[in-house]
Amino acid sequence: MTKVLIVYFSGAGHTHLMAEAVAAGVGRVEGATVELIRIAGEQIVNGQWKDDAALEKLSQ
Repeated sequence: MTKVLIVYFSGAGHTHLMAEAVAAGVGRVEGATVELIRIAGEQIVNGQWKDDAALEKLSQ
């Protein structure tokens, strides 16, 4: 089984639409699962992204 995690930032929503399109393409692959994680502006602290739950998913 292939797992794909798409992490992205989208200020105006354009990148969000692209991430959804990529996820839809991955979803067509048999045995593949995909999850989107959107980075929010408030999660960036001192130039670093802080989201422990998302980082745990990435480490898996």
